[in-house]
Amino acid sequence: MKIQGQSRLLPHLPRGTRLWGDRGCTGLDKLCPQHEVIVLRMRPKGSRLSPDDRELNHQIYKVRITVENVVCKIKKVRVC
Repeated sequence: MKIQGQSRLLPHLPRGTRLWGDRGCTGLDKLCPQHEVIVLRMRPKGSRLSPDDRELNHQIYKVRITVENVVCKIKKVRVC
């Protein structure tokens, strides 16, 4: 979160921009309250995720996998 806090990019993003993060970005919503932050739900200690949270994580993973695959293809094209 330290790098994102020092980033000069965040203030220039339009209001309401969606920011996607992984489990390491849990404080991003506090850092950028004017943006829509989408982060995986973490299970509470000694407990399980609710079915709704599991479904939300599944949907987030589907989007992230698609993006990761596109980035991988771009890197392969750039290298060759």
